[in-house]
Amino acid sequence: MHQLAKVNPDLPKQFWKNAAFHLEAEVTRLEKHITELNLIKKYQLTPSEIKTLKFIACGLTREQIAKRLCISSRTVNTYQEAIYSKINVNSQLEASLWVLRAGLLTIDEAWTVVAEEQSLT
Repeated sequence: MHQLAKVNPDLPKQFWKNAAFHLEAEVTRLEKHITELNLIKKYQLTPSEIKTLKFIACGLTREQIAKRLCISSRTVNTYQEAIYSKINVNSQLEASLWVLRAGLLTIDEAWTVVAEEQSLT
């Protein structure tokens, strides 16, 4: 006869704790997506402008943004002008503050991008 394997009594607790962690991460991801969609609608920003705006807020140069998005720096400049006009800002600092207030990016996420960029140079 086969002996039944002894089951760890904490296994269900660990399973639900892990499931809750992943669910919370998914909710956060969806909330960010909803925020982006609302901003796209309200300010008539394109998805490409949103991506560009996030990198602008991280302090990346036009050339760095262009490289990351596989577009020309001239296109980044065009996006930047359109973005600044749409959200009514005049500088990279104002755009960065706008991004943080709008919830498009956290400071930790921005630092991660900056660290990645520094490791590439």
